[in-house]
Amino acid sequence: MAGDDVTHGKPHPEAYFTAAASLGIRPRDCLAIEDTDTGAASAVVAGMTVLVIPHLAPVPDGPSRSTRETVTGPRRSSPPPARAAPLAAPDAAATASPIPAPTTPGPCPAPLP
Repeated sequence: MAGDDVTHGKPHPEAYFTAAASLGIRPRDCLAIEDTDTGAASAVVAGMTVLVIPHLAPVPDGPSRSTRETVTGPRRSSPPPARAAPLAAPDAAATASPIPAPTTPGPCPAPLP
């Protein structure tokens, strides 16, 4: 979703509402990745959780934000509390393979032509 796709630019949350609607999901089920305070504020107002990765300017900590130096770098602030219940462990029948595991190794298949 680009600024040209909406009437109101950030910090208005229209871009985030439009993006979620186009995907058929609720904003609260989305993760917004932002690099500015204005963008992060926009996503929070839309009801999204935000991962902030500052680029050109520092971004202050805020509600519903988790801040990192880089996507894989050290965390600077704690993530917000989870909004969904934890997933239940799958039962063994649901994850069992219908194909039994081999008991002894067999020959390698011939390579495809």
